[in-house]
Amino acid sequence: PEGGSLHCAATWSRDGSRLALGAAKTLLVDGRDGRVVSRWEHGVIGVTWALAFSPDGALLAEGDYGVRVLDAATAKVVAELRDPTPRMSFNALACAVFVSDDATVVEAILGSGVALRRDGHAAPIRRIEVATGDIGASAIAPDGATFAVTGSDGLVRVFDWARSIEIARFAPAGVGVHAIAFSPDARIIATGGGEGRVRLWNAADGVEIEPAPGHAGPVLAIATSPDGVHVATAGRDGSVRRWNARTAREERVLLREIGPVHAVAFSSDGLLVAAGGWERKVTVLDAGTGQARSISQTPEDVRAIRFGADGVARAVAASVPACPPGHTDRVTSSSPVDGGRFLISASWDGSIRLWNVASGLETGRIDAGTEVNALAVSPDESIVWAGLSDGTTVGWPIAALSVPRPAETVDRK
Repeated sequence: PEGGSLHCAATWSRDGSRLALGAAKTLLVDGRDGRVVSRWEHGVIGVTWALAFSPDGALLAEGDYGVRVLDAATAKVVAELRDPTPRMSFNALACAVFVSDDATVVEAILGSGVALRRDGHAAPIRRIEVATGDIGASAIAPDGATFAVTGSDGLVRVFDWARSIEIARFAPAGVGVHAIAFSPDARIIATGGGEGRVRLWNAADGVEIEPAPGHAGPVLAIATSPDGVHVATAGRDGSVRRWNARTAREERVLLREIGPVHAVAFSSDGLLVAAGGWERKVTVLDAGTGQARSISQTPEDVRAIRFGADGVARAVAASVPACPPGHTDRVTSSSPVDGGRFLISASWDGSIRLWNVASGLETGRIDAGTEVNALAVSPDESIVWAGLSDGTTVGWPIAALSVPRPAETVDRK
């Protein structure tokens, strides 16, 4: 739509019939065909940085250094909200606004760390200091009863307007929080930031709601514990997960990284797990708790890890042993079995193959149905575990390598 090359805010009406775009002027757009149905200049209000329709769609709240509420049909101003003691800087611009159907309640979260609320047409403005520094992200609950902000300290704080108090706080891991959103019933807060994934929190107490088990994307590496009881998997979603090999259940998320994790390994006693990938470091974790024991930087992305005789985990060259021709796409990993007399290989062609090293002949095959990124053989060489591009980790008995159906599935999303 028209209105200049820069739009600083956008919001949909609750019924989806209209879209509002804010910049040096505000545009109301038909939500079905994109046609501009109304526009108005801001005059002294400047540039709009936050927009919100009232629940019934009749009013539109615009925010810059405060809020003004307009009739969405006529653009007539029906209410205003301004900070009694304004901090006139760029960071004082509104980053979230809210208005009730009759404009008796008008709220604003300002980037300078201030929340404003007027409850009633003639009521005084209530002002809350909600952060010691600038606000990085904020959101007001759909019912206007609570709001959440995050500041330069990395904490997310949830406030109750009726009592003007903080009711919860939490600190997401990773590199800051860049976005916050409430669920429609205001009971859940979603945050997203530098760690590269969305996390869900209980708005009442700040307790994280654990996501469903399993990798949200391709599995890139697998390792089995020396006793064969556990399997560790690493994925493109940045997580390292420990599974029970006997029950096929996820037991714990050991690590969450910003980028893909390409390598994982157990120590010889099974007490430690080492992982590495896109972040160019090797992280050694307690295999039971996930607590970091050591972190060492590497000059390149980590593609393979091995524990040495001294018990130290090191990144190693990610070379794949040669296997006879037969795969039709890249061989991603391989492992010798039966004292080196046989070799198991995995490939992007969707197959896992068993080779007789002496004769070079293929003696067994599994069709996984999708790209195979990683494999690991249990210590007793009874099971071959495969990490697939659909986020699934599957175990097949080596004795039945030619059987195309998996014996047990660790994670089927």
